[in-house]
Amino acid sequence: MAKSKEKKKFVSLEMVPTAKAHQEIVKERKDKLAKAKATVTKDGKTDRQSPKYRQALKRLKRAQRKLFKQRVRFTRPGVPLTPPAPAAAPAAAAPAEGEKKE
Repeated sequence: MAKSKEKKKFVSLEMVPTAKAHQEIVKERKDKLAKAKATVTKDGKTDRQSPKYRQALKRLKRAQRKLFKQRVRFTRPGVPLTPPAPAAAPAAAAPAEGEKKE
């Protein structure tokens, strides 16, 4: 039997600088798909062959694919996957030169 391949590890979305814009597009597309699904649903059944539903679904999948491609793009071979460093805390008020410490 063939051995199953190990899944590739990709960087998290926080590490991808362009992910924020793509995530907002995906969110918009999900909302539009929900509206399209509501309009083509009759008697509890969704007409999946409806052109408006299919177009909304295709647009959502396209946006999700672009987001995934950005995630793959920023995963570089040989570079360890580490989360971004937290922002440095502001330094305490250091005395200026010429001032004495008490």
